[in-house]
Amino acid sequence: MSNESGPAPLAKGTGPEKFAAAKQSASGSHSNGRSVDSAPVTLAALSAALRDYNIAKTDANTDAWWKSCADRAIDYLAALDYPFSADHVAALIPDPDHPCRWGARFHAAVRAGVIRPVGYVLSERPSRHRGVQRLYRGGASR
Repeated sequence: MSNESGPAPLAKGTGPEKFAAAKQSASGSHSNGRSVDSAPVTLAALSAALRDYNIAKTDANTDAWWKSCADRAIDYLAALDYPFSADHVAALIPDPDHPCRWGARFHAAVRAGVIRPVGYVLSERPSRHRGVQRLYRGGASR
């Protein structure tokens, strides 16, 4: 049994005081460290920014050939104007090197107006263990 009473302390300059010092040095700051010129960041805005950053990062290091296959399969299914899910796209093309690649392609298609979400369905692929996934349909305003 060890005599340790808790976790080891953080190294100097790695805790919250590092960020507090940066806030104080910013122009137009109050004594509480908040900037006069900017509105407070909401949790929703921060979540959206982190989502977009990680999707862009995932999309940037995706194989260009697989990306074009996924985009064409999504375009094809969208043109049929029937609801479809990632399972339907996966039946048409090879699997990506990592499952997170699917989300980036669907997100790009929604933003481009190629597809729109219309509901949810349980996955039929064994690797997804009947997980919930989005249903999509072609076009943003159909």
